[in-house]
Amino acid sequence: MLSILSKYPSAWAISAEERGWKYRLSIYYAKESDDGVFTCTTPKGHSNEVHVRVRNIQCPAIDSLDRNRVMAVEGNKMHSQARFACMEGFNLIGPEEITCTASGSWSETPPYCEVIQCPPLNLEDTHLRAEAHNRTYGSRVMFSCPTGYRLVGSPVIICLKNQTWSDSPPFCEAIECEPPLAPNNGRVLDTGRYLTGDFLQFTCNAGFVIVGESITVCNDQGEWTFPPPICKPACEFPGEPAHGHVVPTKFHYDIGEMVTVECLHGFRVLGAPRLRCTSTGHWSSPLAHCRPIIYQS
Repeated sequence: MLSILSKYPSAWAISAEERGWKYRLSIYYAKESDDGVFTCTTPKGHSNEVHVRVRNIQCPAIDSLDRNRVMAVEGNKMHSQARFACMEGFNLIGPEEITCTASGSWSETPPYCEVIQCPPLNLEDTHLRAEAHNRTYGSRVMFSCPTGYRLVGSPVIICLKNQTWSDSPPFCEAIECEPPLAPNNGRVLDTGRYLTGDFLQFTCNAGFVIVGESITVCNDQGEWTFPPPICKPACEFPGEPAHGHVVPTKFHYDIGEMVTVECLHGFRVLGAPRLRCTSTGHWSSPLAHCRPIIYQS
């Protein structure tokens, strides 16, 4: 028959005053020669052993091949730290700080620096011109449009640190001139959409003549080179009779102006020899004719 006491494991018999005792082994400056077994013995003669193994823990040196990476390394012994940053225009890919661990390796893989780039620009506008198209951080892209188009949007955009462009690309808009008003008692011969370089012509109704430019051109500022002309009441040149002429000869005649029909030698005027330009823009009489003079013998 087994004793009930055999169920309890054997151990130190600790007196009441020993229960509050604490024993500590402190090694402040260890070297590999400090390897060994350290024994702690109580005043009562009880002892315990500690096996101490001392190793020089060092992490591998961090390469400095990345010229765009800046690092501050305390050393490569255990618990040493290394901190990283990147030069302007580069992003740090990985941790900003790593620590040399007891296993002799760094807590994480050292980071690297990646150049900051903005996404490619999608320039669908075939008229849009882009200069110095570089996508790296801080680079500028300048835009322009050909003659006959105006730039709508920002003429310059910049690649920012967050890898986005400062603005959307602009676009080129065709320059148009507003349709001009037809002059009173006149009309515009060409109608429709007027782009840079397009021209139009004015004309006046019968009995009126143009005062000003009859043709105007849409320039690259979206303006007409000349304002609409004025249609002024006047008479056109009445023509010349056969075997005669009209004095004075002009392209048009003001209201109230007179002309005289003169015939060549051997001809005489048949009809009113003088015509007056009336307020309606018509001559007071039809143009006279020149008839041969018949001499009787």
